[in-house]
Amino acid sequence: MNYRSENNMEERRMYCRKCRNLLDDTDQYCRKCGEPT
Repeated sequence: MNYRSENNMEERRMYCRKCRNLLDDTDQYCRKCGEPT
């Protein structure tokens, strides 16, 4: 059960559409270019 939840977090990674920077789940804007998520 625990392993599954950890694996789920890995797949939820979001990247900026513009600069492909890795975003946190809580980020509403890209830290690099400011593009809204």
